[in-house]
Amino acid sequence: MDEEVKVSLVGDDGHKRRWGLEKLLYRKEGRKLSINAKVTAWMFSLFILIGSAYSIMSEFFKPTPTENSKPIGFSEQMGSNLSESDKIKIASGNSEFNKPQSFGRKVKTVVYFSAPQVIGRPNLGKIPPGTMVKAKFITGASNGPLKAILAEALAINGEDIAPEGTILVGSGSSGEDRLSVQFTKLVYKDGKSQSIQAQGCDLSDQTVGVKGKKLSKYAVLLATGAGLNFLGGVAEGLQESQVQNGVATKKSDLKNAALNGASKAALDQSQEVLSDLKSKKSVIQVDSGKEFYVLFEGE
Repeated sequence: MDEEVKVSLVGDDGHKRRWGLEKLLYRKEGRKLSINAKVTAWMFSLFILIGSAYSIMSEFFKPTPTENSKPIGFSEQMGSNLSESDKIKIASGNSEFNKPQSFGRKVKTVVYFSAPQVIGRPNLGKIPPGTMVKAKFITGASNGPLKAILAEALAINGEDIAPEGTILVGSGSSGEDRLSVQFTKLVYKDGKSQSIQAQGCDLSDQTVGVKGKKLSKYAVLLATGAGLNFLGGVAEGLQESQVQNGVATKKSDLKNAALNGASKAALDQSQEVLSDLKSKKSVIQVDSGKEFYVLFEGE
C-alpha cells in the first residue's frame, strides 16, 4: 500500500531553530514570544563573575618591575664619563616616590638613597655639667695663674670634645689645707680656645680642691713660736727661790735677774710670732705633674 508523503510548509520566521532561543531566552505566550527575564539575569551575573575573576587572577600573577631586575654596577670612572643628562637623579627623602609600592597582594619596598648632605650639630661643643675628666699640672700650682693638661680625652656620646693633651688655663687660691683651682679656658692643639667653667678636684676623694703642702716659712714660724714659748718656761723654772717667814720667794741675785729677763723676752717674742702667724693665711703649693680631676660646671 502506497503511502503518500505530504509535505507542508509552516512559517515560524526561524525562531524555533535560532540558537535554541525559544527554549532558553524566550518563552511563548500563545503566539507571542517574550524574553525570559530570569534566565537573562542569571547569564548576565555569570558573565560579570567570570570577568572579575579573570581580572583578579591576571593582576595576582603579574610580575613586579623589581622582581626580575638585576643590580647595575657603578664606579667613579663610569660616572665621570657620563654627561649631566645621563646621570641618575636620586629622589630626596621627602619625595612622594620614596614610598613602598604594592602590586596586587605582594608588597615590594623600593628604597631610595639621598645624596650626601651637610649635617649641623650645634650642641657638639657644649660640655654637660658634672662631666669629670683626669688632668695633671704642667706648672707648679699655688696662688695665681696656673696651667694643666688633659691626661685623657674628653668624650661626650662617643664624640671627642677635647683630645688628650688639650691645655687648661686657670688660677689657684690657697685654703686651709687645699688649693682651690678654677679653670676658665680650654686651649686646643690648633690654637683655638673655648671658655669653660670648671674646678679642680683631688684624685683621692674627688672633693673640690687639690691637696698640697704648705710653704716651709710658715712651718718655721710655727716652730719658732713654740720654741720661744718653751725657752721662756725653762728660764722661769731655773730661777732659784728661798723661803722667808714661811713664804717661797725668788732670790734677788744676778742669776735670777738674768733668767727672769730671758724668760719674759722669750714669752713675749713667742706671743708675737704666733699672733703674726694667725693673721696671715697659709699658702698651699702643689707640685708640677700631680694628677687631679677636672669637674665641669657647664657654660
